[in-house]
Amino acid sequence: YQVTVWNSVPMLFDMLMTTAEDAKLPLRAVMLSGDWVSENLPRRLHKMNPGCRFIAMGGATEASIWSNWYEVRSEADIRGKFIPYGWALENQAYRIVDASLRDCPHFVSGELLIGGAGVAKGYCGDPQKTADKFIMLDGARWYRTGDRGRFFADGCIEFLGRMDQQCKVRGHRIEVEEIEKHLEDHFSGCRAAVWAEGAEGAYNRLAACIFGYQGEITKETEAEAIGYQIGRAS
Repeated sequence: YQVTVWNSVPMLFDMLMTTAEDAKLPLRAVMLSGDWVSENLPRRLHKMNPGCRFIAMGGATEASIWSNWYEVRSEADIRGKFIPYGWALENQAYRIVDASLRDCPHFVSGELLIGGAGVAKGYCGDPQKTADKFIMLDGARWYRTGDRGRFFADGCIEFLGRMDQQCKVRGHRIEVEEIEKHLEDHFSGCRAAVWAEGAEGAYNRLAACIFGYQGEITKETEAEAIGYQIGRAS
């Protein structure tokens, strides 16, 4: 179909790169978001198609999906294992604050706040969560992402992961505490631990351990419990 613009989570683009490793793709622009963007993706793309633009993006659904961007034009733009968040888009803004909502100095990690025209009004039917996550600071409205980050000296943002146990699997937000609670309710009297598995920044499944369960865990009880494959520990 001679597709020229690609927009997806990183894992899907990785699959394309693997499938079309020796092909000449007609792509003119690639935009990736929704998960960690590995530094090897722009390298592989530019080897196949040197003229294609590669842009990593980030943000939150609560701030109109995208709030920041970073373009990799050459090897000099790659700063580490994962592509940085970069800079705020036009009409969007970022702050990085500590637990007291004070701005963090360069290179000091804190919580990422998103401001600007893209910030939502709140959560429908949930005023308490809205009050917790959408705050006024210095006369402007900000969304508390729950993500950690820091500023480089040039103002570029580095994404450092979550402040809580939320993780992303194939681009989907997963609240592992909710799954642990569900497992503990199902296997009464037991403790549960849930985590994401796969390469860092490219998690592709969830696993769980049940502690203190005396019965037999069969495929039927696994399906009843959660619907994810459960790893057994002796």
